[in-house]
Amino acid sequence: MFVAILSLKLSIPYDETIKEKRNIVRSIKDTLRKKFNVSVADVSDGNYDSFMTEIAIVGVSSDASYLQSNFANILNLLETMYQEYILSHVLEIVTYFADEASPSMM
Repeated sequence: MFVAILSLKLSIPYDETIKEKRNIVRSIKDTLRKKFNVSVADVSDGNYDSFMTEIAIVGVSSDASYLQSNFANILNLLETMYQEYILSHVLEIVTYFADEASPSMM
């Protein structure tokens, strides 16, 4: 089994309220969940007064090449729709064996 984890660091400036920031984050999460059937969570430190936020996107498959392709498509979509917010990203694909104590990195 393979697990793909994409971590995105975003800078989302807002003019009036933090509600604007939350709406952008919610839009990103909803778009990815619907289009790619992945799990998405805001994993930032909870400091909503900051412009910075971090989103984690996770997918699981028995086929590593499918995950690589799917997450390449996710990155392409994010860079097209939300390029101005993305500061950095890290993609890891981990091989997980249920009978072993720890996963191995690809």
